[in-house]
Amino acid sequence: MVQRPQFEEAAAAYANIMDEVRKRAEIVKAAQNPVAQGLIPRPGLNDMCVLQLRKMHEAVALGCIVAHRLIDTAQTKRAADFFRADLIIKSLGKAGLEPYPIPMRRAPDGYMEDTPAPFLDADRFRADYVRCDKFLHVGYVDDREPEIRPVRLGNALDLTNELLGLLRFHRIELASGNAFFVDVPFDDEPVSIHFLDQRKPNGPTAAL
Repeated sequence: MVQRPQFEEAAAAYANIMDEVRKRAEIVKAAQNPVAQGLIPRPGLNDMCVLQLRKMHEAVALGCIVAHRLIDTAQTKRAADFFRADLIIKSLGKAGLEPYPIPMRRAPDGYMEDTPAPFLDADRFRADYVRCDKFLHVGYVDDREPEIRPVRLGNALDLTNELLGLLRFHRIELASGNAFFVDVPFDDEPVSIHFLDQRKPNGPTAAL
């Protein structure tokens, strides 16, 4: 059973990670500005955007680990303090990324319900991560393999928006069998997390 202090530590860490994703998304959005494109050569902007995408994917994977394993965060102040690449890569490399954020939406009756497909599922999430990683490590722009060349500025923005759409309202399962319900606003409002332990009989989550 999850103890209250343990939940609060994990929730704070998860909120910091989601905020990190938002900040990196802003970098990708800023790169679309003509002023930025006039100051920095396009290949450099492109690499910067793909790097941010890769780091956003790593952050989401770390969030999965924090939520499910309830990593001890008592001695940490910021999410970056306990970034461990081996844990992240191990999570991304599993046959299934578990737990994985489940996108949600508010139903007409005021309850939250799971968002129906299609959405960014775990398989495509992992494939996008691998593609970003290859893009950053295979030669320079014109030398990259054909299947990874399409990661361009506009495409990077589309992938970023798709990832933000997954996270806007979502729940993520805890090892206890309960879940976090997470609200990640698109603006500067703080990320909010609720401990989820009540479900409607037919599936949707109780109103929060």
